[in-house]
Order: sequence, then structure tokens, then C-alpha cells
Amino acid sequence: MAFVPEPLWPISAAMFAEQRRRLTKTFAEKALKGVIFLQGGEQQYQDNTDMGKVFRQESFFYYLTGSADPGDYGDRYLCTLQVPEGKMTLFVPRLPPSFAVWMGRIKPLEEYKTTLEVDDVCYSDTVADWMAKTAPPTIFVLKGVNTDSDVATKLTAEFPEMNKKYNVDATTLHPILVEQRVRKTATELDLMRYANRVSSRAHVEVMKSCKSGMSQRHLESLFLHNVYFHGGCRHTSYTCICATGSDAAVLHYIENNKVILDGQMTLLDMGGEYACYASDITCAYPVNGKFTEKQRLIYQGVLNAQRAVFRAIKPGACWIELHKLAMRTATDQLREIGIVRGTWEELCAAQIPYLFQPHGLGHMLGMDVHDVGGIPEGKERPQEEMLKKLRNIRLLEVGFVVTVEPGIYFNHVLLESAFKDPNKSKYLNEALIRAEYWNFGGVRIEDNIIVTANGCENMTCCPRDIDDVEATMAGQPRFFTNTYYVNE
Repeated sequence: MAFVPEPLWPISAAMFAEQRRRLTKTFAEKALKGVIFLQGGEQQYQDNTDMGKVFRQESFFYYLTGSADPGDYGDRYLCTLQVPEGKMTLFVPRLPPSFAVWMGRIKPLEEYKTTLEVDDVCYSDTVADWMAKTAPPTIFVLKGVNTDSDVATKLTAEFPEMNKKYNVDATTLHPILVEQRVRKTATELDLMRYANRVSSRAHVEVMKSCKSGMSQRHLESLFLHNVYFHGGCRHTSYTCICATGSDAAVLHYIENNKVILDGQMTLLDMGGEYACYASDITCAYPVNGKFTEKQRLIYQGVLNAQRAVFRAIKPGACWIELHKLAMRTATDQLREIGIVRGTWEELCAAQIPYLFQPHGLGHMLGMDVHDVGGIPEGKERPQEEMLKKLRNIRLLEVGFVVTVEPGIYFNHVLLESAFKDPNKSKYLNEALIRAEYWNFGGVRIEDNIIVTANGCENMTCCPRDIDDVEATMAGQPRFFTNTYYVNE
């Protein structure tokens, strides 16, 4: 029987037109007039060679244009959005005939206009003339800092004499676009549901295939194959984390080159990206498909923390408080096991929960895996040790997409330091940790959540309950449906 591929999720130019309308409306409401001016990404090459890397468009540019082509051959993709008129013009490189020999057909301007449904298309080398003819009162360029990563934007559109001849505003656009990206449209949410479904299926295939004696790279390659072959995800949202054993206590472990052994736990943090929209999913389970008692206790503590957060998410919920709820729930389990001792207040004062989860509860998710907007511009993340790694400090709103990823880790660096600190060591059962959990690694469970009007929707469809994980690893069929929580 001939192979019939599954249809990929359709990408409509209407989605990008809607983003432009939203942005134009905001500028109109603020009585801002002029031209928004953006630059697309450029083809990157490996070191000093002509070996091109697989291109991925710059997020803000793709968000407004839908154009996935790279700037190359010494030229760039640019776009202008006239406000308040809302007219979009795309500027494309004037490619030499040799491009067609090596890279394929050169698309005519009219084809860009038709497929992307923009108002006009011109060559990039005419942008200065276009600006002179249009004579905008202000040119709004994209310049700012991603408060999640503290990394500044790298592509700010310009042309010769621009700053001398025009009023250039480099402060207004970035915060407005960030705030817009935080609040997803219905079309964006459907796209992210698709990316989650594809990635959840891939995780399950890896789960079913996991065996002692395989390498961590085998697990990674299975995931990459599944999201690309079945879901059209040529990119992943980030480098896959395929940790087993003690490596699972390293938060961003990416070596993925060790043999996995019977009795170990896995921690697989992998997400496919589709049309520049990310998924970010972490699964944890025993290599052999059966939880030991110790594995059950740690895993259940993390799952309890995640479920407690799910039951508390709703519009207006404070992310900082949700983070504290997750840490307290997981810490309660550590106290029950006997790993820590003391009241919650004492443990917080000594920053003990941070030792076992040295990262925030989660982050915004969208066109970037650590998406923009979790810390609004002008705000600062708390500096308390238990809170200083937060990537989100907002009150939740309908349409926000966040990850919820509590964890418990036995990180040697953090624990060794704490054992030597009398203010911390008195709350830790060092003998039990060293004897029973020292090489355990860690557990993280991460799902992708949409905030709804009365709770939340979990887009991630991986098995989570211990019995479901064991049944799935034993070959039981899995149904991929989203879960909804109503939290009045």
C-alpha cells in the first residue's frame, strides 16, 4: 500500500493579517502615526565556510509577515506597516540569476503579494526611495530587551541616512509588540495545540521504545524523527534534553551521549516547533517501564505540585504565588519521605526548597520557547533565592500560554554546598540523601497550558499518572486529548 502522509496543519495568511490589524489598532488608539519598519533574519553559515544552517525566521518579522525566507546574497527582507492605515509592504532581495542555478526558482514580486496577502511588494534596494515618497512623520523600529533572557534585539531595520533624514523612534514598538504576543489569538492557539499534539505523540513513541542499553542519543533521534516525519516540525523549539540517571539533575543537560541503564529514571525535555510556534514538554519515567518505590515517591511529589497549580490557574492568579504553591507541595512530599525536616516557614527562611528546584515554575510560550513578556518592561524579577529564577511574574489573563514544570532534583553542587552550611544542613537528612538518592538525578513534569475564562486547558497529551505511564510503556494504546480544569 502506498504511503499517504498525514496532512500538516495549514498556515493561513489571514493569521498574520490579524496580527497586523491588532498592532495597527493599538497604534491608532495611542494616536501614533508613521511607519513600522522591521528586518527579517539572515542566512547563517557555519564558521568561515559556505555551509548554510537550516534557516529559521526572526520571530517578530514572521509574526507580522508570514515570510519564512532568509536574507542572503548581501540583501535583506524588510517590511513596512503604515499606521494607522494598516498597509503592509514587503521588501525582498533582488536576487542574481545565479541564485536560480543553486537555490531554485526566483519568485516574482506578485507571487509574494498573493501568497502572503500583503498590500505591496518591492525590492529591498528601493526602500530609501519608498520612504522618501511616503514621507512618514515617524519611523518606528524594533529595539528592546527580552526581559526573560536579558538579551537585546539583534536586528533593527535601517537604510543609509535614515537617522539623519527621519524621526526614528526606537522605544515605542518593542513593548507594544511584546504585549501583543503575550495574548494569543484563537488561530495561534490552534497552531500551538497542533505543535503540542505532534510533540506529545513523539514523546509517547520514545517512551514505548525506551530500553536499557540504548543511548540517550537514540531517544533524541526518535523524537526528532517523529516530530519531523509525522508533524512537519523541521525545527525543535530548543536543543533536546535527554538525561538519564544523575544527568537528570543537570537542568540543561544536552550531551545526550551516554548509555541508559536499567533502574535509572529518564528526564526527556523535548518540543517540536511548527511554523515558528513552540511546544515545550518534559516527561520522566523509569527506563525499564516500572517505577521503584523511591521513584514513585519523587515522581508523585512533582505530579502533586503540577496538579495543585492546574487547580489554581485562572484569570487573575498570581504566577509568583503559583510558583510558591508548587514548591510547597513538592516540599511536603520531601518532608513525608524524610529528606527534609522542619516547618514550611523554617525551610523557606533557609531557602531549602530552592535546593531541590532551582528554577521557576515555568515561562511564557509562543513563537519562542522562553517567550517574551513574562516580566513586563519596567518590572524586575524578585531577588529572593527561591524566586530569582522566575521567568514570569504576571497576573494571568485569558489567552496567556505558559509552561507548568515543577521538579525535584538531587543536584550534587547545590547539595554539597548546603551540607557545609550549618544554617541549611540542619534541615537536610544528609545520610538518607547520600545513601538512597545521591545518584537519583531528578524528575521534571512539564505541560503547556492555555489560560481560559474559568481555568485552564492542558494542550500536552502525555501520560502522567504512574499507572498510565507504566501502561503506555507496556504498549497500551494512547488517546491524545486535551484536559480542561474549571477553577471558579
